Amino acid sequence: MQAIRWLRQMVPDFDQLSDAELTAIRDFPLLWSLFEGTVLGTSANANSILGAVNALRDHGRLNLAPFRSAIEHFRQRYYDGQNFTLAFKHLNLRSGDNRHLVEALVSGGAIDEAETLAGLLIIIYRLRNNLFHGIKWAYGIQRQLDNFRHANHSLMAVMELHEGTHA
Repeated sequence: MQAIRWLRQMVPDFDQLSDAELTAIRDFPLLWSLFEGTVLGTSANANSILGAVNALRDHGRLNLAPFRSAIEHFRQRYYDGQNFTLAFKHLNLRSGDNRHLVEALVSGGAIDEAETLAGLLIIIYRLRNNLFHGIKWAYGIQRQLDNFRHANHSLMAVMELHEGTHA
């Protein structure tokens, strides 16, 4: 039996996901795996993300243009203009996740381009952890299309920028 057919039968409301949602969610683990294996040296954490972004900066390849839409999406999702949202709390940032970079990114704080991209990639890392460790299933994996579309686009963009560098 195909996994999607099985999930539709076994998981409440899974059959309500659109084809676009299914595609974005299914593509994410493939892209993340390639990103972690090629850019992060098979060891994903906030420090390896910072190292990869610093390598882009050091090689003159850091460019935030491909990430503007994702940055704006996550700013709107995680900050209401005055306070961090409930969705921000659900990122489940841990002590080693450089919370200050993520907070500065979403609140529009003063951080440089490398810190901005690192903050975005740490958010995507938390999406990865929340998906892979089952937290996203607490609400039937609903309402995730924009998160995974922006995450997927960002992963592809950072891997394109990273070509030719060695983190």
